[in-house]
Amino acid sequence: MNETDTVLVSVGVPVYNGLPHLRRALDTLVAQTHRHLEIIISDNASSDGTEDLCRDYAARDPRINYLRNAENIGGGANFERVLNLARGDFFMWAAHDDWWGPEFVEENLKNLLAHPDYVASMSRVGHRDGDREVWMPFIERADWRALTGSPAANVRHYVANSGMNSRFFALYRRDVLLKCFRVEPYLGSDNATMVRTLAFGKHGEVNRLLFFRGMAGESARHLPMLTADRTFPGRILPLWRYSRRVWAMPHVKRDIGIVIALLIVNRQHHLFVDAGNHAGEGSAAPVERPLTSRTRSVSEGFAPNFALGMIRLLNGKSVNAGISSKQRAACAVAHYNESRLRNQETTPWRRACAGWGIPACGSKATASVCFSTRS
Repeated sequence: MNETDTVLVSVGVPVYNGLPHLRRALDTLVAQTHRHLEIIISDNASSDGTEDLCRDYAARDPRINYLRNAENIGGGANFERVLNLARGDFFMWAAHDDWWGPEFVEENLKNLLAHPDYVASMSRVGHRDGDREVWMPFIERADWRALTGSPAANVRHYVANSGMNSRFFALYRRDVLLKCFRVEPYLGSDNATMVRTLAFGKHGEVNRLLFFRGMAGESARHLPMLTADRTFPGRILPLWRYSRRVWAMPHVKRDIGIVIALLIVNRQHHLFVDAGNHAGEGSAAPVERPLTSRTRSVSEGFAPNFALGMIRLLNGKSVNAGISSKQRAACAVAHYNESRLRNQETTPWRRACAGWGIPACGSKATASVCFSTRS
């Protein structure tokens, strides 16, 4: 018996109307190679058959504790509830539409036990829409890369590009999360939780693909949230409430580095909004390919809407039409995605970057690089 076998890991599953994806999530959780688990399901008054499914799983596996709220208490409060009910020294949240490789808990737990200065550990992340992979070069590795530098450097790197914030679903030391998680009603509150954890230690990385994040409909769900703040500061800085809280955190070094990082992440959200607003216009349709072991395809949903929306930002405009830096950045990323959709080399994207004065960045196009371009 290994020393890790006796360590209790708590898994919190806050759910509301989780069908049809919840069954796959529960199947992959109970199949974890680390057997000493408690799986806490907090049903937020679902009305779609989630209760029957969860009671069936709880009856068959004593590690599952199913609890049902009498009324919907809100998503944030439900996440807090499963955290407060947990008994293990290590904890992870599990969304109902995600799934995990069998060794996700085991490998991340080993990483945390081997590094006492780590407060979180995350494996590589695969973004999936049904049976297709959603490939997004503008956030690649941001979701899971290790943050093992100085506290100031870790905060800067995370804030500048947090990806889809999939590290929120990493494995954590529970006592740290209890100090850091707060239910706050503003865009980016989950990111603020991650910044707070960096005051207590580092984030480790397991270089294996063990976490799969469901992305079906992400663009449709996120756009209303991204455009909800129509106040004056919200129009300029979509994440101004998040930015203000990060700036006020005692462990954050208030220097030009964090200022630039906050400006970058706010500008990235402007790009998301512009791409989403233009997605769905015109007659172009996303190209779909089945996922194979050697092919990364951009599926319908978040990524093609993002790419096609950017392409349409420049619809009918030439290089000499006086396009803005935001449009240049958008089209650069779009050209890169378009080349992958056609299973071609990145030559069109490189040519586009060269024509607009955007510096090429190897085989990837990231918003943080493209945003440095001036009009």
